[in-house]
Amino acid sequence: MPQIELTVPRGALSDDALDSVMAEATTTLLRWEGAPVDSAGAREVSWGYVHGVDPARTYHGGAPDASGAPRYRFDITVPAGALNDEKKNGLVGDLTRLVLSAEGVDADADPAAGMRVWVLVHDVPEGNWGGAGRTWRLREIAALVAADAPAPAEVASGAV
Repeated sequence: MPQIELTVPRGALSDDALDSVMAEATTTLLRWEGAPVDSAGAREVSWGYVHGVDPARTYHGGAPDASGAPRYRFDITVPAGALNDEKKNGLVGDLTRLVLSAEGVDADADPAAGMRVWVLVHDVPEGNWGGAGRTWRLREIAALVAADAPAPAEVASGAV
């Protein structure tokens, strides 16, 4: 049940670019979690939100950012235990390259550009992930997203 939120200055990326970034970010996060990226169950419980902010309300060092280079923030929320430190590091690198590529920047050729992308990974402690009117444990979520999982409504009702 990963959740992805991307905060971006309005106009930094086109709507098509944002759609592409969010689609690829979802696939990337599922892959790093070890979920089957082609699973309908995994896709069903993967949500994303884009928050556009007025570029004039973007700050750097406490002052309005006059650099002209957009800054991006991913907020990734996952159940605790879904990502170890190595997986988090890989995810952060992939998301950084993804959003910079959408902007037309090669993060490998311009490593300083990576400092304009922050990825915050929030681990939700066991028993604190709620949805469908109940709490979910990591093992239940894993069953839900398995390639041969029953329909999410069956799992939510406790039928499985």
